[in-house]
Amino acid sequence: MAVITYDSPAVIRNFTDRLGIGVPILSDTDSKIIREFGIINTNIPPASFQYGIPFPGTYTLDTNGVVTAKYFEDTYKERVTPNFILSTQFGESGVHKSQVRTDHLTLTSYVSDEKLFAGNRVSLVLDIELPAKMHLYAPGVKGYKPVVFQLDQHPNARFFDASFPKAVIMNLPAIKETVPVYSGKVRITRDIILGTDENMRKESNVEIMGSFEYQACDDEICYLQAKVPLKFSIAVQNQDIPRVPQDLRRAAPAGAVR
Repeated sequence: MAVITYDSPAVIRNFTDRLGIGVPILSDTDSKIIREFGIINTNIPPASFQYGIPFPGTYTLDTNGVVTAKYFEDTYKERVTPNFILSTQFGESGVHKSQVRTDHLTLTSYVSDEKLFAGNRVSLVLDIELPAKMHLYAPGVKGYKPVVFQLDQHPNARFFDASFPKAVIMNLPAIKETVPVYSGKVRITRDIILGTDENMRKESNVEIMGSFEYQACDDEICYLQAKVPLKFSIAVQNQDIPRVPQDLRRAAPAGAVR
């Protein structure tokens, strides 16, 4: 793993020594590599002292150095986390999990990161395991209740749409219906970003409430619609990080606004 920034070696050294960072950070003071990758942040005006920074992003590579995925945001205030990437690509992130068993399924819920900074993008994950011959109805079904990953509004959170796996089409010859369903093991995720305002930059605890709604059927019975309450607890860490000394800071172009 390595990081690249437009900061000078002196700024990087001050930053890494102060925070005890051991990850290699590469200096691209003229933004040459940033430009070659086509990721220079075009939202920053050329007159700004910040001009030359990239869009915040992460590439993941395989053992042959081939890019397998990329994660980029429009603003430096929002970032995906390493655990978000691990959860998205490999399905595990080593965090505390909460498990509920109903008459129809076992539901495990967790956040890709239990600790984060304001502006981090994280995933709320639902892992569902169904017994043999049991299925749930997928989004788009007609006449039945599809699965729903519902979240209550929160003043300091921005919610993205839920991400559902591809459904299997089941043929029900007895009633002449064809329906999209899930069976076996199913994963549903929903990403959120906690606000970047000053209220979220200090240590705090945030609880995101919601529910998982579904209708289950087996080979003989279609059960009543059900709802499982959900609660995700997230610790927001202090983001009050001082800047580097004045003499190390990047010189602003003429007319730049700080």
